Parts: sequence; C-alpha cells; structure tokens
Amino acid sequence: MINNLRSRSLETRVYVSACSRSSTPFQERGLKNHEIYDELSNIDGDTQEMLKYLQSVKHDVCLVSLDFAGLSSRSHQTQTSATIEINTVFLL
Repeated sequence: MINNLRSRSLETRVYVSACSRSSTPFQERGLKNHEIYDELSNIDGDTQEMLKYLQSVKHDVCLVSLDFAGLSSRSHQTQTSATIEINTVFLL
C-alpha cells in the first residue's frame, strides 16, 4: 500500500500509525510498536514524526487519512491538533 501511495497517488510523504485508536489524541499516537515500523519500508515515520514535520514546514499541506475511522472519532481533537504552529493543513 505504501508503494502504491507513492507511485499512483504521487504522495511525497507517508506516515504510518500502526496501531492506535481514533479516540487517542495525536500527541499520544505512535509511541508504541516501533518493531512494526522497522519492518515497513519506504515510510517517512510515525505520527510523532508527522507532527514534527507539520510544525516545521512553511508551506500549505494537504493531509490525507486512509483508515476506517479517519483522523479521529472526536472532532475537537482534530481541531485542536490542527491548530499547532503550522501554515495551513487541508484535511481530506
């Protein structure tokens, strides 16, 4: 799936949250299961690295979530997480 995202969808960055509930706040995701990330190739990191990247860029970002639950089952968490010091994040 990661390779398909890069080749077919022309994604420039792919971050993986291997095992987290949509009700878990973004800041707490990706803190476990590091052995799973070691087995994956061609990823840019986990949720924590995605948050660091979003805080560091000065350009607009389009954030796409491929999951059954989406980014969060609690809309206030998505709004809170998207208000970190970044330029613009488009949630699709």
